[in-house]
Parts: sequence; C-alpha cells; structure tokens
Amino acid sequence: MIMKKTINICLALFSAILFMAASNGKGASEIYEMIESKSGDSFSMSVNKDFEDFFDMDMDLNGSEKWVKGDFKSGRFLVVDKEEVKDLKIIKEFKDRGYFMTKVEDEDEDEDGADEELYVFTDVKGEDIHEVHFFLLGDEKVVLMSIYGDIHLEKK
Repeated sequence: MIMKKTINICLALFSAILFMAASNGKGASEIYEMIESKSGDSFSMSVNKDFEDFFDMDMDLNGSEKWVKGDFKSGRFLVVDKEEVKDLKIIKEFKDRGYFMTKVEDEDEDEDGADEELYVFTDVKGEDIHEVHFFLLGDEKVVLMSIYGDIHLEKK
C-alpha cells in the first residue's frame, strides 16, 4: 500500500515536471498564433541559437538601476497591420497568462507626432527572467518581439 502511494506520488511529480517543461513559452506562442490567424499580411522571423553571456548591460528598470546578465536562447519577431488586429486584446492576453507588464514612457515625443505605445511583458521570478516580450502599438503597425533565455537581474 505504501509502495503504491509512493509510486503514484512519483508519477504525479514527474508528470507535473514534464507539463511545466512543455509549457515554457506556451502562453506567448498562443498569442503569436492568435495574431497571425487574424492578419493577412505579416512579417515574421524567429531565431533559435544559444548565445552564452549575450546580455551584459545596465538598465534603469522602473527607477531602479539593474545589471542585466545572461544567455540568449531564442527570439521571435512579428509585424502586422494594426487594422487587422484592432479587435484583439493583446495586452489583456499577456496579463491573463500571468506576465508582468511595464508600460515604457517615451520622454521624447516623435517629431512626426506618431502615437506609439510600448509595453514590456516579463515572466519575472525573483531576479530571474526567462521571457521578455516587447509589444509596440504603432500608428499603422503592431510589432511583437520576444526574447527567451536565462536572464538574471542584479542590483547595481
């Protein structure tokens, strides 16, 4: 009886680990698929190449100086016409999937008066990030760029 419970617990843990590994980045992939299915013409590109120590820079994140270090694993880039995806609630989709949102405020307004909004979505877990998604909502185009890797934030 005890052996059977132990085996069941081990199987449940093993299944949970496999499920978590398989779902890495799945939320963003669903968003990409949703956007691509609504758009007729789009430009998309992906990169799957490991670059160790790719990130090594300092940044100001919400008024806090941080040192960003880590490895690049893959990236994805998508550009579509804004009109084709105007009914999609892309920001809500990211939030519903548990991503942390930061709206980037542009201190310098564009000379041509372009109305653009930039949002950054991350899967922050402490000082570690495995996904960063940049969502640019422009006048005519929507741009989604994603970076996957092992990124670590350190206080500067």
